[in-house]
Amino acid sequence: MDYDPHHHNCEDMTPEQDEALAEILLGDGALEHAAFHAACALVESPDDPRRLSLFDAIAALSDEPGTLLPPREGNYVGLVAGRARILALGGQYGRALDMLLEVLRANPGSAYLSWARQWAVAPSLGDQPVPWAALGGLLATLCGPLVGRARLWPSEQRALEHFAPLMEALTDHIERCDEPVAAIMLGGFWRRLRKPALALACVELALEGDTGAMGYSALGLALRAANQPEAAAKAFATASLLAPEDPAHDAEQGRAHWDAGDFEGAMEAFAKALEKAPEDHEIYWSLLYTAQCSGATFEGDDPSWLEEVVGEALIADDMHWLMQPCLGSLPQPTAAVVQALEHLRDHYEAPPLGLSFKLSALEPPSALSAMAMWVCDSPEPSMLDVEVEGIQDPDPRVALGPAALDTGHLWAYDGVVPSPTLPPPPPELQVVIADWIVVPYFLPRWWRLAAAHAERFKALTDAELLAALVHVPTCPPETPHELWVQRGQLCAALLVARLDEGWHNSRRRRLLRSVLLGPMDWTTNAAIIAMTQVALETPDALEEIAADFETLAQHIPTQNHCCCIETLAICYAMLPCRPAHAQAHIQELWRLHSTLTE
Repeated sequence: MDYDPHHHNCEDMTPEQDEALAEILLGDGALEHAAFHAACALVESPDDPRRLSLFDAIAALSDEPGTLLPPREGNYVGLVAGRARILALGGQYGRALDMLLEVLRANPGSAYLSWARQWAVAPSLGDQPVPWAALGGLLATLCGPLVGRARLWPSEQRALEHFAPLMEALTDHIERCDEPVAAIMLGGFWRRLRKPALALACVELALEGDTGAMGYSALGLALRAANQPEAAAKAFATASLLAPEDPAHDAEQGRAHWDAGDFEGAMEAFAKALEKAPEDHEIYWSLLYTAQCSGATFEGDDPSWLEEVVGEALIADDMHWLMQPCLGSLPQPTAAVVQALEHLRDHYEAPPLGLSFKLSALEPPSALSAMAMWVCDSPEPSMLDVEVEGIQDPDPRVALGPAALDTGHLWAYDGVVPSPTLPPPPPELQVVIADWIVVPYFLPRWWRLAAAHAERFKALTDAELLAALVHVPTCPPETPHELWVQRGQLCAALLVARLDEGWHNSRRRRLLRSVLLGPMDWTTNAAIIAMTQVALETPDALEEIAADFETLAQHIPTQNHCCCIETLAICYAMLPCRPAHAQAHIQELWRLHSTLTE
């Protein structure tokens, strides 16, 4: 490949182009410019032998290799990693690790992990400072989303296992750790991987320092993971004595008693926690349930609804999940039409004659369908008298990916009027979904229901299954139409998600991606939640699903409200090891859209 070393866009090149240009620049003696492109070439494949040799050769030819990659605007991770490698080439493994751990914190999925592992086992690291503070930062990124529960999804488990060789190498230096918090966090890493001996070794070292309540709480968590709930409860009790104002230690003591089947002890611990945090619903629900299980009489709400929601005997993690949006509750369906529908229902027993709607921008087709159910006693949006003043940019009618069916995506537009592209699904499927919608919502429970129903309906055609997303059963008169539509669509999406196993060659992949990347609608939300559950349970699906979510985020209109940004932001944050920049971008979109609806 031929490239002009003086006339090119450094920021917009493929790794192959970066490699070729770095070789040209090296031949011209332009070492700093060559180092930049050689570092860029390594970003996607840090272990490529040819590219590694090229970068190392450039560094070896420089009289001052430390100046080869000066900081640039945005501090591009490829350059930071390149500077770390130059330090390692000079034998400064501790400093190199310090810099590279920050890169991994920003992008935990980066392939630079192999470099970190190599440098962590370098014999000379034993004579150099280990970057414990930087390690603590990385561990906070990896384990922060897991706080509050003992169970991990398979994809979370695999993400931590990916880091295990690096953490094992650094644990070999734990006796030199001068950062007790980092030792506690390293212990937290190991307890989540069910390595109790390593977890306890890290925590016991931390307890030699002045860690106070934090250290004993960490000890309790490690003992709980080691299936020693009685010892864990004692450690949490000590933490509570050291920090009597903090309800978290009492709550953890309650969970340890719960693990041991000691519901009376759990109830007493949760009661103490609730006195300190009377507004904490998770603690309150835990107290209600353990009081019921212990046979105690408790003046409060009837806790029987908890089992009605979960659908089986509860464990402590269920209380955490019940507090989480999209797991324990669904975001409210949003649209200007929904607000109008709520207003009309409050003021009229029956729809007024001659209703027409003037909208500033396109509304989700399903929102119009919910309105049509009430106004016209028909789910067809085309039955409404609607005028639309403008179209968002990007246009939500435009699909971002291929359709699964020859008939196209779920919705087709005649100008600004949407209509479903599929006839209603078989009546027996609608009957099942109608019964399913009224089951109290708890995603783990609905996920189990979906598996049972999928076995019954997997013989249906793709069109019959997808039709259930745009033709929900008839809404009962006492139920808000928008909630009925939302829940019915999620039932259908979860059923599709349970049609088979695996991902890359699966039927569910083809169908769910077609819904996700079709015209923007409430059906998009249903696909997001279903695909998030698939990503958490199927590690091989994680990267593609995360990439699809990032594609969707790039096409969120920023000047008008978007129906799916809240669900997207909540669910993307549930996926393990996502790049910090992508996470920040999606959260900022959610914040921006929140201001539009205030």
